Amino acid sequence: MTAPTTTARDRRRVAWYLFRLDLALQGFPRAEARQIQEGLRADLDDAVMHVGAGRALHDLGSPRQLAARYEAERGRPVPRVLDGAVAAFLVGAGITLSWLSYVLGAIDTLSTQGGGTVELSYLALPLTAWGGPNGLGFDVTLNLPSLMLLAVVLAVAFAVGARLWRLLPGVGARPTA
Repeated sequence: MTAPTTTARDRRRVAWYLFRLDLALQGFPRAEARQIQEGLRADLDDAVMHVGAGRALHDLGSPRQLAARYEAERGRPVPRVLDGAVAAFLVGAGITLSWLSYVLGAIDTLSTQGGGTVELSYLALPLTAWGGPNGLGFDVTLNLPSLMLLAVVLAVAFAVGARLWRLLPGVGARPTA
């Protein structure tokens, strides 16, 4: 019986698996994650030559499960900074869209009532909206309270998304057998 050879498809499958593992290992120190990846790549290259990519990857399990096993070996979970950044970005985008929809609603109301100007405040952000037959528009004035509110909300979203409590001593530590 001849050993399977690696094909372009096998190499893509292995690369995709390692990419997903890299995402799952995002909280690990970069050097440690790189060492895990390099060792796994060497082992996978050997396994693919002997049993094929499908079998080799199936035997490892999902990248999340493999990352969880590496995390268990460390003895404590690690924060996930990329998840925190994504959470903060999504919350920031949501706040920006809510500000925009609020001011557009005010402009629409002014236009419906024949025009005028109104000064509003929404989530500590002063807004001036005007609308009428001669045009529509709005003005936003960033101030310290609105920036502080935004910074606090984004920091909380980041902390929750990144699971920063895992950095506290004794929190999330797993007992060793």
